[in-house]
Amino acid sequence: GKCFSPCTIDADPAMHATKSCVTALLAEDNVVKVKVDYSGSVSNTSDAPHCQMDNTCASPVGRSCTVDSDCGIAQVPLVNVVAVDNKAGPQILLDAPGGTPLSTPVRLEPGETAYFEGYYLPDGSGTGYSTCPSDASFDDTVTASGDDAIYGRSATAMATADCKLCPPGGCPTP
Repeated sequence: GKCFSPCTIDADPAMHATKSCVTALLAEDNVVKVKVDYSGSVSNTSDAPHCQMDNTCASPVGRSCTVDSDCGIAQVPLVNVVAVDNKAGPQILLDAPGGTPLSTPVRLEPGETAYFEGYYLPDGSGTGYSTCPSDASFDDTVTASGDDAIYGRSATAMATADCKLCPPGGCPTP
């Protein structure tokens, strides 16, 4: 662990989220149901203070510099990172690359990405619901949040995916 003077930390916390989904039919209890599988990622994209060609800092703007360290520390670690899907219910579990579950509370260092996947059975409410299968689609949104490890300032990111029940060209193979 590195130690920094709080006075040198002026990067803003930031994160980015992605989301995709695939819709399929599921036979359960002798009833055919729609199942939406989703996946995506949450990344720490906090500002990176660095020295530009004109010897001024890009972040914080305008400070004079000769090397990146003159502008303060690098990016801000994010702690207490969570993701919630508005249709899937409770908090989504975040995994490291390769699918290994991350210990909680989740911490993402600058440039690190966590991944998630899950599914839900839509209930017929919300946008995109249609009794015509070729017109039916299901959209949902994942919202990720975290706190910067220094001041506790929050960062959030959202991503929405819309899944058609009958995608053009048929269903992708699993």
